[in-house]
Amino acid sequence: MNLMYVQMLDKFIQMSQSREMVWVTRKMEEFSHIEPETLVSPVFEASYRGKRMLVYRSRVSMNRNNSESQTVIDFLDDNGVKIGELPRTKGMKELYEEAFYQNRDPQMAELDKVVAGLTELTKLHKVTWLLQPTANYPELDDDVLTSSVYQLDYRGRRFITYAEEGADSGHKIRRDMVALHLVDANGKRIKNLHAARGLDELFLQVRLATRNQGGNTKLDEMVESIVVASLQQVVDKIKAEKRTQANGTQH
Repeated sequence: MNLMYVQMLDKFIQMSQSREMVWVTRKMEEFSHIEPETLVSPVFEASYRGKRMLVYRSRVSMNRNNSESQTVIDFLDDNGVKIGELPRTKGMKELYEEAFYQNRDPQMAELDKVVAGLTELTKLHKVTWLLQPTANYPELDDDVLTSSVYQLDYRGRRFITYAEEGADSGHKIRRDMVALHLVDANGKRIKNLHAARGLDELFLQVRLATRNQGGNTKLDEMVESIVVASLQQVVDKIKAEKRTQANGTQH
């Protein structure tokens, strides 16, 4: 990986966070090189020292049956014609996310604080998330869930969070996404908080806080079996070493 590209992206990310670099939403039709059938996100444009660039997500086929979305960063001339593309480099996804956050509903910035607060309270065990049956939430689809569903009642609000197999723009791109919703007493969605920052960290803390509650999904059970198997291998290795040492002592 070219260190120069990594450093450049780090600089762009920092400038985007401080709003020294401003991203604006553009229509896909403005750029002839973007293929509509592979585009899976909004297109954002910014400039750096007079150089125009785009960032967006595009669907890439991995094999006959599967595909995934990747971040693309294009460089343009003054007429919007593509003149170059950044090679796949660490930090590209993070730069796209900064462009996305700049262009989302301003009210979502307040929700960042909510998510950060819930994460901290969860980490300190000052709130209690509970495993709940999927059937409690009529709008959830068991076929796309990749985790259990966790519910929190906090200050008169009910939150649920879970991971699901995501898809961008109708394309079946296999990737887990964390969801966070406000729901009513009947489990029906009031507000989708998917555009808030920090959902991955919140979900991690929720999983850690509820790991002794049981109710594992098949995915949870698979992960647990792998961990148990790995631990057993360590134990077997230690026992074998002790037997070897014992045999050596006897001789």
